[in-house]
Amino acid sequence: MIKSFNYLLKKYIKFKGKKRSKMQDRERDKSEFNMAVSYLNRINYSFYIANEASRLNNAHAWFMELNILYRELSTELNEDEIKEFDKMFSDVSPEVSHCLKLSKKGMNQIPQNTFKKLSDIELKLRETMKKSGLQHKVKDDPRFAL
Repeated sequence: MIKSFNYLLKKYIKFKGKKRSKMQDRERDKSEFNMAVSYLNRINYSFYIANEASRLNNAHAWFMELNILYRELSTELNEDEIKEFDKMFSDVSPEVSHCLKLSKKGMNQIPQNTFKKLSDIELKLRETMKKSGLQHKVKDDPRFAL
């Protein structure tokens, strides 16, 4: 009882006179766990789906999966890289729409220039992943690499 009273008294003194929101008044426990494994699993799965879509000549599915990967990796990009990706996506978008119309007619071929543009986006996303240390651990000392 005394212990809880002392705790409340300290808390009252600490926050006395300060205007704080209800959210700021609550102290949050920090988790020992994070979303890193889940995040990497999502990225891995998206790359798998992108590979399958390209293998099956499904430009629309490939394009959509690359957009998902772009959003997942956006926190690793600087402002110039974001602008570059936005331009790359906007350049290929009309071509992907055309491929979607053709696929609805039973023609599942991706023109070479569209395939190249989608491939370039994917390679750039993979490069971003590697530079960010998401593909392999970045350790200076090889003893801690595994």
